[in-house]
Amino acid sequence: MPEDELDVDIGATKASLSVRGEGVARVVDALVGFCSPVTEATGYLGDVLRVYRQENAMRAIARAQALAVDLGVNVKPVTPKFLVNWTESVSLESGTEDDDSITELWAGLLVSASQKEKPGHYLYRRILGEFTKDHADCILYFADKKRHGELSESVFSETAKKVMGFVNQGELHLSDEELAKDNLCDRINALEGCGIQISNVKLSSSTGVVLHAEKLIWDASSYEMGHYFNNRVLDMLVSNGVLKHMDWSLPIINDEYFSGFDGKYGGKKRGCLDIEAYTLTLMGRDFVLSCLGK
Repeated sequence: MPEDELDVDIGATKASLSVRGEGVARVVDALVGFCSPVTEATGYLGDVLRVYRQENAMRAIARAQALAVDLGVNVKPVTPKFLVNWTESVSLESGTEDDDSITELWAGLLVSASQKEKPGHYLYRRILGEFTKDHADCILYFADKKRHGELSESVFSETAKKVMGFVNQGELHLSDEELAKDNLCDRINALEGCGIQISNVKLSSSTGVVLHAEKLIWDASSYEMGHYFNNRVLDMLVSNGVLKHMDWSLPIINDEYFSGFDGKYGGKKRGCLDIEAYTLTLMGRDFVLSCLGK
C-alpha cells in the first residue's frame, strides 16, 4: 500500500485536495471495533473519513480565499512544508457551523502565510491545532473589532499604556461615591481594550505599613473571563505564551470610608484594590494578527 499522500492545488478561484495512503487505512482498522458489522463489511468508514477530512480542508481553503478578497490581497504560493501541515491539521477539525471561529483562524493563518511566510507561522499552526471552539472564541473576544476597532500594533500599545498609567499612579484618593462597586468597576472596565481584559476586581480594607487585603468589602468578576477560566481555556493560552496573567494591588486613601475597620496590624487604615487581568503577549499579538490574515 502506498505511503500517505496529500495533494493540494489552490488557485485564485478554486481549490482541490486529495488524501490517500495507509495512514487512513490504519485509522480505519483501529476504529473497526466501534462500528457495526455492516459498516465494517462495506468499508464505509474509510470513505467517511476521507470525505470528512477533505471537506473540512476545502471549507477552510474556501474561507481563506474569501478572506483574501475581503482584505484586498492576492493569494500567493505557500511553501509545501507549511501548506501540507496546515491542511493536515485543519482537516481534523469538526467541520460544523459551531466551529466557525476555529475555521476563521485557520483561514486567516493561511492568508497570512501566503503574504509573507515567517517562522512564527509554524508555531502558530501547532498552537492552533490544540484549539477548541472556546479557545478560538476567547482569542476573538480579546481582539473583537466591533468593540475595539481595527486591529494593529498601535491599538494594542495604546491599550497597554492606558492600563499601566492607571495601575502605576500610586495611591488613589477616592470618594465614597467613587468607591461604590458599580462606579469603580465601570472606571476599571473602561481600561479594557484590544488585547487586555479585566477578569476580577476586589476592594478590601487594609492596615499596617505593607499593603495587603484583610477584610473583603466587595468583589466583581467578568462573566466571560470566568467562563474561560473555569474551562481551563486561559491556562492553556498562558502556557502556550499567547496570554499573560497580571495582577496589581493599589492603595486607596479615604480615612472616613475605612475608619470603621479594625485591622489586626494596626496603624494606618486604607483600602486595597486588587485587579486581575489577562493580556496578549507580544507573541500573542502577532499570533492573533496572523490568524486574522495579517
